[in-house]
Amino acid sequence: ILDYNINFTMESLFKKISEVMARKLDADSGYIHSQLIEREKVSSTALTPDFAVPHMILKGENKFAIVVVRCRKGVKMSIDATNVHIFFFLAGTMDKRKLHLLSLAAIAQTVNNPGFVDNWLKAKDTRELRRLIVNAKRIRRKDS
Repeated sequence: ILDYNINFTMESLFKKISEVMARKLDADSGYIHSQLIEREKVSSTALTPDFAVPHMILKGENKFAIVVVRCRKGVKMSIDATNVHIFFFLAGTMDKRKLHLLSLAAIAQTVNNPGFVDNWLKAKDTRELRRLIVNAKRIRRKDS
């Protein structure tokens, strides 16, 4: 979980997170950055005015990472999402697509918890942010 209190453009945030993800995934940061930007051009990953889930598929096998980010000052993602504070960046290889989809479902449930956005913005540090994510109520179903 990364917590920033500086101004970012979407481009500069994606560049910063691409570097972080590249280290986690042993991948090229330029490739990650270009894929995130291209994905954003096709359709905004901002699901609400406050919340975005930029994600991408990587080449290779057995790689997956989530980088959670709070941008206190907000980032303009689109005309409808001009002040996004909550980011869940996902990247993974095709063999990890089930994990990718399960992560997206868990993220959606977490962010939809009553008061999540307000609590996210008020959290004093990354420890509190982590607690919000871990303690969020989620519907869990057993595989059939």
